[in-house]
Amino acid sequence: MIKVIFTGFILAFIVLVSLNVYTQEQATRDPFQPLLPVKEKPEIPTDERVTAVEGVTPPYLAITGVLWGTNKPRAIINGDVYGVGDPIGTTGATVFKIEKNNVFVMYEGAVFKMGVEK
Repeated sequence: MIKVIFTGFILAFIVLVSLNVYTQEQATRDPFQPLLPVKEKPEIPTDERVTAVEGVTPPYLAITGVLWGTNKPRAIINGDVYGVGDPIGTTGATVFKIEKNNVFVMYEGAVFKMGVEK
C-alpha cells in the first residue's frame, strides 16, 4: 500500500515538472515592474509653455484642493474631483498635470498654471 502511494506521488511530481507551468523567466521577473502595459504620461510643460497665449483666457476654475501623494493625483475643481486627462465639466478645459500646490489646465491649446485657492 505504501509503495502505491509513493509511486503515485512520484508520478504526480513527474507530470507537474513535465508541464513546466512555472518558467525560469517568470522566476526572475522584476517584482516592481507592472504586468500590464503602462499608459504614456502627457508631456510635462516647461516654464516657457506655461504662459498665457494672446487672445486666450482660461475659464474661471475654483481649485479648492489637491489630493497628492498617490499614483493618481486628483484635484478638486468647482466642487468636483478630476484626474489628469479629465475634461472639466462643460468649460472645454482639460486637466493637464497636477502638482502639490498647482494644477495645469489645457484650454484651447494653451497650458495654464493655476494655484489652489486659500
